[in-house]
Amino acid sequence: NALRQVLSEKHPEVNGVEFDGYKIEATGFSKRMHSTAAGVEAKITTTINGIEVTSIARGTSQQRAGEHAFDDLLNCCILENERNKAA
Repeated sequence: NALRQVLSEKHPEVNGVEFDGYKIEATGFSKRMHSTAAGVEAKITTTINGIEVTSIARGTSQQRAGEHAFDDLLNCCILENERNKAA
């Protein structure tokens, strides 16, 4: 809620977003990666203007993967709002 209040001043479209879930899970790396670090996958599912949207980000840091997934989701909200304004 605090994040929504801060963001809504510049991007009021986030007020119409319903955050349905947030999930972090361990994933495996492809054979191209030569690291012993565990991989994580951040998955956020929301509803934007009645449409369910899922953002997924992968990486070695749980925090960074979550931030990237959330950033992608906010960008989707902003783009959807701009698309609706242009229509």
